[in-house]
Amino acid sequence: MKVKSAIYEPPRPGFPHLAVTLTPNGVNVVTAANHTEARAIISQQTRQQAPKDGNNETLHPDQV
Repeated sequence: MKVKSAIYEPPRPGFPHLAVTLTPNGVNVVTAANHTEARAIISQQTRQQAPKDGNNETLHPDQV
């Protein structure tokens, strides 16, 4: 399973954004102050999972 992620906008002003990451190890939900912070959180989580996950989207040069 590859890592999937989503950012949910707050339903009302004053609520936090949600950064949601689905990994083989489970679901991770983190609150963020704004959309930019949520993207940074997801980026960091995705980088942490990539080396552990053998099913990432990076292609070896021989596969091209």
